[in-house]
Amino acid sequence: RWRAEQAPTPSVPASFAASLGTRLQTLDPDDRHVLAAAAVLGRRFDWDLLPGVAAADGATVVGSLRRAVDAQLVAVDGQRFRFRHALTREAVLAELLPPERVELSGRALVAVRRAHPGLPGPWCELAAELADGAGDRETAAALTTESAHRALARGALASAELTAERARALAAPGSAGAAEAEEVLVTVLAHAGKPGPARALGHGLLHRLDELGAPPARRLE
Repeated sequence: RWRAEQAPTPSVPASFAASLGTRLQTLDPDDRHVLAAAAVLGRRFDWDLLPGVAAADGATVVGSLRRAVDAQLVAVDGQRFRFRHALTREAVLAELLPPERVELSGRALVAVRRAHPGLPGPWCELAAELADGAGDRETAAALTTESAHRALARGALASAELTAERARALAAPGSAGAAEAEEVLVTVLAHAGKPGPARALGHGLLHRLDELGAPPARRLE
C-alpha cells in the first residue's frame, strides 16, 4: 500500500511523491494493481493488454482506468492511454516489490507477444525490457540483439551500436547470445567507419566462436 509520507526514490522529487501519494490513495488496491500493470508496459500503453497483465477482467480494467483518469494520473491518448507524467510511472514502478515486478513483467511479455506476432517496430524493444524485468536475461539479450539488427538494417548506426552494446551486457559472458550480440556490434562498427575497434572485437569473437563450435557460416570473414 502506498504511503504518502514514504521517502521518494532518487528519481522522484519529494513534493511530487507526496502529491502522487495523495492521488493514489483515492484508488483501491485493485485499481493500483491495474496501474502497476500499465506501468510495466511503458508510459504509453494499450488498454487491451491490461487484462492479461493484471489478471483481471475487461470491466475491472476499464473501471480502474476511469478512476485513474479522474485522479489525473492517466490520460487518454487516442486509442491508447498514457501516464500524465513520466515520474508518475517511475513512482508506481518504484512501489513494486521485486517479485511483483517479475510477475507483471512476465505476464506482460506473454501478452505483448500474443498481440504482436513477430514483435514489429518498437514492440521488440519493449519485449526485451519486459524479459529483463521478468529475470529472463537470455531472452532479453536475444530480443535486444534483434533490435540492433533492425537498427543496422535501417541505417541507424548510432542506435544499432548502443543497442548491440546493451545486448552484449545482457548476455552471459562467453555464451552464444553474447557472441550473437558481438557479431552485430562488429558489423555496426565496420559500417560506422571504426575499423580498429571492429578488428579488435572481431579477433576475440572468432576465438570464442571456435570455442563454441560455431558452424563456418556463423564465423566472420
